[in-house]
Amino acid sequence: MRNDKTCTSRATTNNPGPGEQLVLLKEKGHTNPPNFNDCAAEKVKTSLKRKASEHPEQPPAQLLCTELSKRRKDLPPNLKTVNEFDTLLDRYQRTLSDEKFLIFDSGQSEESRVLVFATRKNLEILVRREVWFLDGTFKVAPHLFTQVFLIVGNIDRKRQEAGDIEVVALPFVYALLSSKQTG
Repeated sequence: MRNDKTCTSRATTNNPGPGEQLVLLKEKGHTNPPNFNDCAAEKVKTSLKRKASEHPEQPPAQLLCTELSKRRKDLPPNLKTVNEFDTLLDRYQRTLSDEKFLIFDSGQSEESRVLVFATRKNLEILVRREVWFLDGTFKVAPHLFTQVFLIVGNIDRKRQEAGDIEVVALPFVYALLSSKQTG
């Protein structure tokens, strides 16, 4: 995965042979969350390396193009209007751990569509925060939406190396707005 110089976690495993079970022998705990994008990228790289070793006669560019075509088939289609988003909504209503994620949809009949995403746990944590930050940004909004709006809360996190507490701001609620109008 990513070569993160700040992560001091380590894991020691046995060296299993073909058909043997991988066993975790020793572990130094993780404090940082997993990065699913890094995992997905690593899977693609591993797949490309395997195919390159299995088919050394194929040019690398051809292997890469084939892999990209395969991955594009898994992507949702490019939509033309916000209301076409309903065809994809099922895919984004739940998290990877099957928690409800889409908590509000203003619906197709609205002139300005608003989608709000959060998990129950995030809302429970947010409601206990004394300070909230609100942030709207236009630069990273998906092409069908005008604005991404975030509700951010601060949490205290113990730093293992220093043994002290640091305050970290985390986004707990995400909203996609199709208009700059507030209501």
